[in-house]
Amino acid sequence: MAKCLRGWENWAGINKTKGFAISLCLIKSYLSRRKKSISAMKGSPHKSKETRIQEKIVSVILYVLRGLSEEGKADKHSLFKVIYLADKHKLADYGVPIIQDQYIKMSAGPVPSKTRDIIEKAVCNAHSKASYFGQHIHDLIAPSESYFLTAKQAPDMRYLGKVDVHYLDAAIQAIREIGIGPAGMNERTEITHDAAWQSVAELGKPIQTRAILLAGNASAEVIDLFDQHNELESIL
Repeated sequence: MAKCLRGWENWAGINKTKGFAISLCLIKSYLSRRKKSISAMKGSPHKSKETRIQEKIVSVILYVLRGLSEEGKADKHSLFKVIYLADKHKLADYGVPIIQDQYIKMSAGPVPSKTRDIIEKAVCNAHSKASYFGQHIHDLIAPSESYFLTAKQAPDMRYLGKVDVHYLDAAIQAIREIGIGPAGMNERTEITHDAAWQSVAELGKPIQTRAILLAGNASAEVIDLFDQHNELESIL
């Protein structure tokens, strides 16, 4: 366990002892490009904001499942923990998460509620008409025994930028080292019972994104950028 946590201290090439390793200029440049991207996508007459959010979540699910095992098969708990850890560390470094989801405090750690709903309502429901680029979601992600899921297709990488992939890959590696499936569940749960999870008193209640940001040891500059991004999202 200690070895795993030490790995997170220096994960993705960021040395915490040297302070904030990614320049503020780079973060602002990233957010500027994101603003332009959001504005361009907002102008699309074909897809609503919620559809774009769903499609990115499905892209992330497919990417993570294919990363956790050669068969593209993994349990929901491992999937959720990869997404949470990747979101947490990207939030701490850039002030924005990978996916726009609401994390809920559960006994086994934070659960991304929109991601969970997609799995329960679209993947595990053969009658669902929910689609992903013209294909039914349940034709792309198949449920199997003991809460496992299998990715039957590669994700559309247009929804995953290099920064997203960087953080997802680091989180996938960390969870693979712990182990997917029942054997690694206790340790996976432990590393996500962090300050953000502890900040919520009751199970089933939402975890504030700011709490996740702070749990990732974000700098004051990133916290300010996070506030700016939230203001942008409220406008768009």
